[in-house]
Amino acid sequence: MKGARRWLLGLAAVVTLLAGLLARGAWLDDAAHERFVERLRRAEFLEVALIQDALEARLALMHDYDALVTRGRELSALLRELADPPAAVDGPGGAELRALLDAQGRRAAAELAALEDFKRHHALLKNSLLYLPILVGELAQHAPEDLADRLNTLLGDVLLYNLSPSEEVEARLRAAADALARRDDPGLALLARHARVVLDAKPRVDALLRELAALEALARHDDIERVYGELHARARARVQANRIGLVVALGALLSLAYSYVLLRVREEQRRADRLLENMLPRAIVRQLQSRAGPVADRFEGATVLFADIAGFTPFAAARPPEEVVRRLDDIFSRLDALTVAAGLEKIKTIGDAYMVAGGVPVPRDDHARAVADLALAMLAEVRDVADIALRIGIHSGPVVAGVLGATKPSYDLWGDTVNYASRMESHGVVGAIQVSEATRALLGDAYEFQERTVDVKGRGPQTTYLLLGRRT
Repeated sequence: MKGARRWLLGLAAVVTLLAGLLARGAWLDDAAHERFVERLRRAEFLEVALIQDALEARLALMHDYDALVTRGRELSALLRELADPPAAVDGPGGAELRALLDAQGRRAAAELAALEDFKRHHALLKNSLLYLPILVGELAQHAPEDLADRLNTLLGDVLLYNLSPSEEVEARLRAAADALARRDDPGLALLARHARVVLDAKPRVDALLRELAALEALARHDDIERVYGELHARARARVQANRIGLVVALGALLSLAYSYVLLRVREEQRRADRLLENMLPRAIVRQLQSRAGPVADRFEGATVLFADIAGFTPFAAARPPEEVVRRLDDIFSRLDALTVAAGLEKIKTIGDAYMVAGGVPVPRDDHARAVADLALAMLAEVRDVADIALRIGIHSGPVVAGVLGATKPSYDLWGDTVNYASRMESHGVVGAIQVSEATRALLGDAYEFQERTVDVKGRGPQTTYLLLGRRT
């Protein structure tokens, strides 16, 4: 704020000086010159902003790419306008300036094409990554066990390929997709097509991000500024004595414009830091900023919650995409608010499933009770939402936690505790909270439970409990 105030004061002083100089003498086509300089600075600023946007996109800090493409279109249109410089500099050397502006315009058109291409491929990739887990879940429910295992393996390879592409994973995925496509089943054919979309779109999206992030906006304007400056200096010799003062004022304006760009870049960097804190736990962000190497920890006492929206797949299939996204966003926004209020950590969403952990990344003794209270609050929150019911599972135990990914970093948990918490959800009851014996022991007598026996896949009969509420 102080930097912006100083910039405005400096701008006001320069504008006042310019007005005085112009009042004392004529200027060669003032309006044309000022329009040209303003557009040139705006073009430079737009390219700096495009680089910042590309970096944010590469770090997965940007979710709406329409603004990125709009900025590219504005830059391309602006450079088309710059192709017609002021008449005062259209003498000897003017052809060189026009050639530079034309080349800059062609570069901007190529950048815009890359932006459009990125938006298109990213939309395809995002769509397939959104519906693949839903489609695998639906197909696996009715498939033989060996086919269900293959479907889940394919989904895991797709997610792994999206996180870290490799030739080995690509080969497995293509082979699996080809095998599914050969089966006489429309659902499996659709699944194969989505997998191929990921294989085709992911490398293109990454390549375009690298291309956009490698732009060198400031260097591209150096020759234009140099040539235009020389031409303008020649024209300047034809004006009255106050030209010297006017040049000083214009230099100050240039300096202020550059300072403004730097100010905006710093503001964007602070904004990027805030966005990173929204993506990762604050404690993890501090670790990433203060030390090199991977961020990984083991927590002996943690509680993991999975909440799934029961029946969401048929709900989504029967409604327009806009309504599906609005409904899912409304539900997850409510759960986000509850999680933040409880002081717990949202780990991720997988399709229509929501994962929360207590006791990580900052250990706390009451992690089980905090998660149990959050689960009760979640059920109460969605009770008034039509056609929506949650199935929640909770388990407590040790976990390993860390950050994965360089371009799209995410904080995640691993271990048997996570797997068993997922089993508690998938073997649970719609509209209820199922907890394991470990969580039941940590919760003590402060809550009411209903004991039950569940045949858990891979473990056999297990004693579990439905969490009914707090004792009054």
